[in-house]
Amino acid sequence: MGEIVTLPPYPDGWYTVGLSKDLDSGSLLTKKMAEQEIVFFRTESGQLHAIEAYCPHLGAHFGHGGTVEGEDIRCPFHGFCFNGSGDCTKTGYGTKPPPTAKARTWEVRDKNGFIMVYHSNTDQKPQWEIPDIETEGWNPLL
Repeated sequence: MGEIVTLPPYPDGWYTVGLSKDLDSGSLLTKKMAEQEIVFFRTESGQLHAIEAYCPHLGAHFGHGGTVEGEDIRCPFHGFCFNGSGDCTKTGYGTKPPPTAKARTWEVRDKNGFIMVYHSNTDQKPQWEIPDIETEGWNPLL
């Protein structure tokens, strides 16, 4: 009899979590993927990012009162700000950001009208990119 192999509950790959048009610059959106909440935010320059929902400082949920300030997301409790790489860029107290204040982030793409996020069971980077699709003549996404 062979060895029993247990597969992870969610395969590695790109997952669609929403429509690009639903996330304007300066706004954020909370979505659940692979049984965890992720906050997506688009900076003032239009860059799309995906960050863990809970602030690593004291656990406030970015999606409940958090804001986008320039190129960062700001925690609603104590004002800690994090960039798209998850690095703390400033505290709400005007002190130097602690080196351990780092939020988990995900690879995310704005592709073909969809917000796509990469899930990996081993934190591996994507092994392939989402291809561009010609949509001329298609009905618009609702």
